[in-house]
Amino acid sequence: MPDVRLPVIDIIRLTREAPPPIPYGVKMIGAELEWGETRGAGIKVGVLDTGVPNHPDLKVTDYADFTGSGPEDRHGHATHCCGIVAANGAIKGVAPEAELYPVKVLNDDGQGNWTNVVEGLRWCRERGVNVVNMSFGGSSSVPELEAEIDRCCDAGMVLIAAAGNRGSDGVVSPASQSAVIAVAAVDIEKNPGDFSSVGPEVELAAAGVQIYSTYLHERYALLSGTSMACPHLVGAVALLQGKAKRRFKQHLRPRDIRLLLNVYAEDLGAPGRDPYYGFGVFSFGRFEHPDASPREVVFEMDEPGFWVNGRRMKNVIAPRTIDGEPVVACRDIASAFRLEMTWRGPKLTLKSS
Repeated sequence: MPDVRLPVIDIIRLTREAPPPIPYGVKMIGAELEWGETRGAGIKVGVLDTGVPNHPDLKVTDYADFTGSGPEDRHGHATHCCGIVAANGAIKGVAPEAELYPVKVLNDDGQGNWTNVVEGLRWCRERGVNVVNMSFGGSSSVPELEAEIDRCCDAGMVLIAAAGNRGSDGVVSPASQSAVIAVAAVDIEKNPGDFSSVGPEVELAAAGVQIYSTYLHERYALLSGTSMACPHLVGAVALLQGKAKRRFKQHLRPRDIRLLLNVYAEDLGAPGRDPYYGFGVFSFGRFEHPDASPREVVFEMDEPGFWVNGRRMKNVIAPRTIDGEPVVACRDIASAFRLEMTWRGPKLTLKSS
């Protein structure tokens, strides 16, 4: 029996036609709000999975194969995860200019062993990879894996893994390791996916239900799983590291990244950390329906809140704190949705041109 494997994932839809250029999961992360400053350029992202993608929307910087079956992705899982992180073509990933370092640790059937995973992590560490995506899992771990995870964290790498698709049966390894960030899956309404693993190890949640991304043979696929939620968060880390590199000429430490991710998480479910959402759904900016295309956004200055297409929204976008008070970054919204700002009396209106 293999030590580690991919979960069973149904292909909901397969097409050669590009889906919406910015899928709802990327919008839920609020990635567009950060693209004015960084799209992840210069940040190295390792994707331990089923191999090297071959798709026009993806650019690979370097790669490795530890399965002996040849480096290319013949399964499709790696191609889909890489697209969520860094697609930069007809479809956009969260960090479209990040550098991809795919590592084949699972064979063409999506199965592998912990030795391959350890070798893959070591290869990433030796190349100075900043953040690693691990959308796979096993029921148990080995001391060699735990030791390499510690070495990677000491080297400044952020390790993120899918919590698993086992529901109440619990979080799989390596997501269950304390040094690894475990990601659960939610749908477009931010409800937990009915397959998403539940447990105290869950740290954060991201979109993982009916996610469009790149796939085999230059196609696009709609898939569901915590495998899809994990690379959304990996892309977010690439953007955070891109901001740190641009502003401070250095990378944030794993514990600093972890703190930022948790602070930006929208606390859903039971107050505080819970086994379904962890600390919550991460986002640079929050909307109820992130796939909507607002024609008009209105802010009422004399009554806190805002409206999209005439409907009041219960969440605000990327609140900032000034003198202890939350401030809505209106220009960020205007930039993200390409809206024009106009000011008339107590109303600030953002409209499409």
